[in-house]
Amino acid sequence: MRSLAIALLFAGPALGQELAIDPFGSLFPGDGSTNVVRSIGQKGIFITFVSSGGGLFPPGDPALPLQLGGASVNVSIGGAPAMACALNDLSPAAGQCGFAASDGPFPNGVQDSLQIALGDLVPLNTTVSLTLGGITSSLPGDPPFTLNTWSFTTRTTPIIRDPLLVELVLDVSGSMNRPAVPGAPAGAPLRREAMRDGIVPLFMLLGQYGQAGDRIGTVYFDTAAVPFAPGGGDNTLGVLAGAADGMRDDILATYGAPTGGGTSIGAGLLAAQIDGFDTITPAPALPNNKVVVLMSDGEQNTPPMVAVPGGSLQVDGLAYDPDTVIYPITAGRMLAPGYTLQADIAAAAGGALPLHVEDMADTIPAANFETYFVQNLADELIGDKVEMVIDDSGKLAAGDALELAVPVTEDDVALSFFFSATDAEEPGSPLRGQVTLIAPDGRQIDLRRFLRRVGNHVSAKVPLPALTPEGFVRNPGDWQLVFDAIDRDVTYHAMVMLDSTMIWSEYRLDAAIRPTGTPIHIQVDLKEGDDPVTEAEALARVRRPDVGIGDFVASADIGPNDLTGGEPFRAWQGKLTAVLADPELGKILRGVSEDVIKLVDDGDMSSGDAVAGDGIYSGYYFDTMAEGNYAMDIEVTALDRNGDRLRRVRSMTTRTVPVPDPSASKLSVFSVDEAADGSADVVLQIRLLDRFGAMLGLGYGEGALRVEPDRGLVEDIVDRLDGSYEVHLHLPALPGGGPALSGPPVKVGVGVFDTPAFAVSFKELGDGTARDEDGQGAPDKDQADTFARLCRALIDTLWLMSEQSVKAHLPEAQGQGRTRAEIETILRDAVRLGRDPAQQRQLQQLFDRALKILGQ
Repeated sequence: MRSLAIALLFAGPALGQELAIDPFGSLFPGDGSTNVVRSIGQKGIFITFVSSGGGLFPPGDPALPLQLGGASVNVSIGGAPAMACALNDLSPAAGQCGFAASDGPFPNGVQDSLQIALGDLVPLNTTVSLTLGGITSSLPGDPPFTLNTWSFTTRTTPIIRDPLLVELVLDVSGSMNRPAVPGAPAGAPLRREAMRDGIVPLFMLLGQYGQAGDRIGTVYFDTAAVPFAPGGGDNTLGVLAGAADGMRDDILATYGAPTGGGTSIGAGLLAAQIDGFDTITPAPALPNNKVVVLMSDGEQNTPPMVAVPGGSLQVDGLAYDPDTVIYPITAGRMLAPGYTLQADIAAAAGGALPLHVEDMADTIPAANFETYFVQNLADELIGDKVEMVIDDSGKLAAGDALELAVPVTEDDVALSFFFSATDAEEPGSPLRGQVTLIAPDGRQIDLRRFLRRVGNHVSAKVPLPALTPEGFVRNPGDWQLVFDAIDRDVTYHAMVMLDSTMIWSEYRLDAAIRPTGTPIHIQVDLKEGDDPVTEAEALARVRRPDVGIGDFVASADIGPNDLTGGEPFRAWQGKLTAVLADPELGKILRGVSEDVIKLVDDGDMSSGDAVAGDGIYSGYYFDTMAEGNYAMDIEVTALDRNGDRLRRVRSMTTRTVPVPDPSASKLSVFSVDEAADGSADVVLQIRLLDRFGAMLGLGYGEGALRVEPDRGLVEDIVDRLDGSYEVHLHLPALPGGGPALSGPPVKVGVGVFDTPAFAVSFKELGDGTARDEDGQGAPDKDQADTFARLCRALIDTLWLMSEQSVKAHLPEAQGQGRTRAEIETILRDAVRLGRDPAQQRQLQQLFDRALKILGQ
């Protein structure tokens, strides 16, 4: 004869309020038990019945099938009168509850567990009492036995975040039909296909860590915006128990078919508010977190337009909701004006950093989408901090398995993983491989009740400590996550996240966008509770562009492509596309180099670290002379207070843009047409260069380039696609009817974005030459002048990053009358005085690239 034992376990993903007894205390809670370890704000209780004797789940012990025909379950919440729960009802209405038999933690086809579903979210820190009776079961050969009465009391822990309201604003314009990697061979993934794969983990993560009250909606935009409408007037869905699966499947279907139309980011953002957040019924509780994830692959070209005047986000000239945080994710190569808008949107709407999808290899775009969507969502899942510990992608040959070592600490309460594998011949085909999780002591965790599969994705959230037939497994150590061999060659992406009650990290860049040549200040803040984690190793792997995108595209001797897809486009967009599509030019433009820098917590200001031992690890990256996107993967490893190894990873991007240098930029008179009434139409040619002699490039003529004459009117700015712009200026006759050009020189202010305008003055003398105010011809800037500017830029960099021994040499390089050879010698000596070999290499690279620009 065996007796019946009861274990109260973590709820499955579809239940959730996870009233969980401390697994290393009593597994059999008594009345008044308060040892609940966590709550994530869902609604449900999961109870498993096992036979006693020989351990929690004796090997080979048959399961106990439940007979519930005469069973009763009564639940009291917060001291209220007990509710009698209805049999076989796992979707009870508010104020009610239900119960049913289900398979247990080790699925075997036997209904040996009891699920209790609640119709209401249990309030914070509230007593929950259950009374069970009439539950019958038996083992083969034994007489049946019945649990007549059993009760216990426990308490929920506080839910420590407000409801999360998410709107996905997704670009479905014609440009999404272009290859994710420009110049890739036929059959390579398109942007929309990479996006389709990338969205799945977001829904998986939200299903794993969502709360009651969380909502998600979707808006598709091209020339106009259309919301996903599930019916009933509320265009959002809950996130629990697969409620949003229909929305996810609609996104997959939408990106599985060709897209078309223009790009109206403004229409998408407006629809997120009007057709998304504003439709939630009943109105969401306050306070709440409203988040827009904005995915676009190109510059806006269709109204309503987005603008950020003075740092305030506006759509169609009206202020956007200041309580909404926007996370922009950009796909596709963009010139500075378009990318600057994405960065400005992020800065104005919550200060998030924009993220840019890389396009150097076919393994990257979909992986970037997955990483960025998951990172952005995890940032808003405030509470127990859910953070990335592994982010790995690459190629697997048929028959190869992928093994990952996951460092887990005592304070981790859940492990989540997301794995996708894409077959080039069968994109999106179901993933058939198996997944195994092995504890540090060698025991294997049964994942069958945790796994979720969607097409070529598989994921799971495993509560920790994990349960095996021999009992619970303590956390600390390296857990082995094994993705079994697949029968075909695949491109894979694996992400592993841990939910810790103690460890949290934050990652900061000093700016989302910066002038070329400006160092990138990278910081990681690593804490254990409120205490700094010291003696960590923090590395940043930075991928920088080999050439500046604006300068390279402007210099390329190639005509613009005719873009397809029914999307409005400009000639400069066509030239960028042509360069990317050209086998040789595209390869050069997509070229990147990688550097690794160490982040330190030693109080050394030359590394940007203000205080030693405060858990903030800092470093500068200096080689930012080329305009473009800089991607960085940050890895932090350390030991916690118990000596357990921990790891965190993060992906970030930033952008450098050229800023015109007054001493390098040129303005000349291209043509003059004087009218009989004394007015004049003047065409100026402006070529803007930064302090490194690089052209600003294309696309500035539509709002980014400011031309401000002290008299007259700018009628048009024409992009010549070679880095220069024609400015059509109408000058009225002087007072009294005198010829416009007979007066004082015309002063023209020239600037880009919000940078201060610099003044250029000219007086037309009829020979097509720009003149300064003294009437002298403006000389061309020769190579020596260019080298002098490069020297000044290098001096600025050396001054910021070097010790006093280097700084003592720098004034010599600024002395007047120095020859070029003397300046080179002084700078080379300064380079050799770097603080360590890595810094010397970085300085040498910077100097060598400066000489390369000069054609040396």
